[in-house]
Amino acid sequence: MSSLLTIKGYNMGVRYPLDLDVVTIGRAPECVIQLLDDNVSRLHAEIRRTRLAFTIVDRNSRNGVFVNGKRVSEKLLRRNDEITIGSTHFLFDSDFDLKNTIFSNKSVYMSAPDDDTVYRTLDRDRLHALDEAQRGTLRLLDRISNLLGAESIHLPSVIEAILASVAEVVGARHAVVMLWDPAARELVPLAAHGPESQLALNRTIVQQVFHERRAILASDVHVDLRYAENPSPAARAASVLCVPVGTDSHCNGVLYVDSEQADRFSLRDVATLGSVGRLVFLAIQVSHLHDRYEAVAPVPPQAIGKSAAFRAVREQAARVAGHNTPVLITGETGTGKELLAREIHALSPRRSGPFVALNCSAIPETLFESELFGYEKGAFTGATQMTRGKIEVASGGMLFLDEIGEMSLAVQPKLLRFLQNQVFYRVGGTRPIPSDVRIIAATNSDLRQLVELKRFRADLMYRLNVIELHLPSLRERRDDIPLLVEYFLKKFASEINRPAKSISKEALTRLMEHDWPGNIRELANCIERAVLLSDRPMLDVADFAAYLAMGRRTRPQPAPSPDRETHPDLSTPTTTLADMERAHILAALERNNWNQLKTAEELGIHRNTLRNKIQEFGLQRKDA
Repeated sequence: MSSLLTIKGYNMGVRYPLDLDVVTIGRAPECVIQLLDDNVSRLHAEIRRTRLAFTIVDRNSRNGVFVNGKRVSEKLLRRNDEITIGSTHFLFDSDFDLKNTIFSNKSVYMSAPDDDTVYRTLDRDRLHALDEAQRGTLRLLDRISNLLGAESIHLPSVIEAILASVAEVVGARHAVVMLWDPAARELVPLAAHGPESQLALNRTIVQQVFHERRAILASDVHVDLRYAENPSPAARAASVLCVPVGTDSHCNGVLYVDSEQADRFSLRDVATLGSVGRLVFLAIQVSHLHDRYEAVAPVPPQAIGKSAAFRAVREQAARVAGHNTPVLITGETGTGKELLAREIHALSPRRSGPFVALNCSAIPETLFESELFGYEKGAFTGATQMTRGKIEVASGGMLFLDEIGEMSLAVQPKLLRFLQNQVFYRVGGTRPIPSDVRIIAATNSDLRQLVELKRFRADLMYRLNVIELHLPSLRERRDDIPLLVEYFLKKFASEINRPAKSISKEALTRLMEHDWPGNIRELANCIERAVLLSDRPMLDVADFAAYLAMGRRTRPQPAPSPDRETHPDLSTPTTTLADMERAHILAALERNNWNQLKTAEELGIHRNTLRNKIQEFGLQRKDA
């Protein structure tokens, strides 16, 4: 779809779709594109569509319409034409990709998807004023920026690609990067480009540039062939240019080029290669930092399990990881939904970006919008400085929204609008902010049931639930319990600096028979407590008495109807911990006349946690 991208002025960064036959532009509220600018007439201009062509027409405006700097009354638009109306500048059908855009108060910096786009969007008069050498310099710097912007940098191959571009632009026969080797205490070649396998350099020039950190341009110099595969007598080079690889205060090596043509290089080439030398230094530093990070960075956590049901979920997760499609992870509490989300992130092209998690049930409703979208200074009492929200922080990576079913109805349409446009506003802000983030949501509730109860928007559910991954409960994957027990035994023993404990077959059998309504989280708590309290090297049934004394638990029962007695008989041997927790919460609610805030304070839990428990146990007031 054709569009207008605002690159300067009112609503900078916003892309307006041209999806109507006539799109009006002006100051009046009824205009499709409204510009609140005194220099803009109420109906300033129209963009008319005829099949695939678009024409801009001046509607007798006071200050006129300009296309590429020239005033027009009517003009057929071409891709990347710049339209100026008042103080607002648009690009028609711009090739610029906003996913890497950085906005400030006064300017917008955009990245283009291919080399040629940069030059097509330059002002035509300025473009014609550039000579071929200047255009070559622009192409060279653009190629280098693309190489350095890769997800990972393999140093020799990246430097070889840079040298090939350097040789093409400046017309060099050979190009080489030499780096200082502390062990050998000399400069050694890192990468080279040239027609022969031999490497010919003037050692005096190389040493002088390295030690003085200043470029040298020379003609008719001797070169040393000692780096050649088959050394031969010294030869001569008509032109040599050598620049430091480093900064004004530090030098790692040199960039050296030569040519058989006399006076081949100019002072312009010195400036160009000086910039390339600093970029090569940056590439070296980034590569070294990446190597050190890989050496110490923890391996992303992986979900543990070999059961067929669990393997199927992980296989589905691996298939969707490479796409930006929203994912909804469902499953009971404690089944490892966030861990699966992190695994998707680790397998995705966004793995180098941030993974930001936000629990929708843990934040009060009044603070949730500012937590998600951020806020401007002065937006409310206590907003003493601009603060970025989770959506903005997660740009370039992944945002995990846990317990999405607990999100306030007031915030849901704002999240939906962001998912549709990838643009949001901070609380108290008027400037649209783009964020390239992938959303993964999780819930232990039935969103369709929440939609029927008018507690969740249907359009948001459909937007989030493009791909649904359902994590089975632990009782549905009992074969995975031995693996999980072994993992937690080692993990908790390591945390308290004790030898890892083993577990008896009888105890493991009893753990596998248990239903674990709290799933993996409950199993982890059970193992941690046993590891901390037991002095025996092998854990036995007695070490899990708190969980196993009542025998195998029954699966969670559906919520009772309102007319049924909600107090369980605690004297029966089949009473479970869940039954006792339910009775304890219900008694506290009744003591406080169902005041949730007072009840939460009495129980020592957050009000959102209490609300979740009321929903989980199906608690209802008798007189409701």
